[in-house]
Amino acid sequence: QYNENGPSFNDIDYSNISKFTDNEIGFLISMSSKLTSKLSIDFKFKPLYHKIFSNFAYGFGTDVILLNSMNNFNFIIGVEDILSFKKWNNGTDEIYNPKVYLTWTYNYRNKLLLLFEANSYTDIKLGVEHVFNKLFFVRYGYSNYNDLSLGLGIETDAINFNYSYL
Repeated sequence: QYNENGPSFNDIDYSNISKFTDNEIGFLISMSSKLTSKLSIDFKFKPLYHKIFSNFAYGFGTDVILLNSMNNFNFIIGVEDILSFKKWNNGTDEIYNPKVYLTWTYNYRNKLLLLFEANSYTDIKLGVEHVFNKLFFVRYGYSNYNDLSLGLGIETDAINFNYSYL
C-alpha cells in the first residue's frame, strides 16, 4: 500500500509516536568581495549533517548575494540554494530548488535596523533589530509563514552568537 517514499501523512497514526529524534548540524562558510564602494557580492557554502533516528544525510547548499548600500539603506538581491542537496544513507536524495529574494533594510543611527523581505515563494518577512552597546542585539520578526519570532545576539571581534525562537 506504500510507495518507495513510505506512507503518506494521512496514513500515519501520530498517537502511536512517543519519541522522535531529529538533529541537523550545519556550518556557514562565507566570502565577501567589494565590487565598488557601494556594491558587494557574497558567496556562501553551507555543509550539513542531518540525522533522524538511525538515518543520516550529508549535503551542502550554496548562495549568492548582491548588496547595494546607499546612506542608511541596503538593497539586496539573493539566490539561495543555487546548488543544494542532501544524500541520505538509505539512497534517498533531497534536491532543493533555488529561491530568489529581495531585501530592503534601513539602519537608524546604528541602534535600530528595520527589514522587509519578499521571495519567490511569496513569503513576506518584516523584522526589527535593537542594538545595545554595539555588542548585544534583540530581534523581533514576523513572516506570513512562521508568524512571530524572537532572537538574541552577541557580537565581538572573536565571536558571533545568535539564537532565535520561531
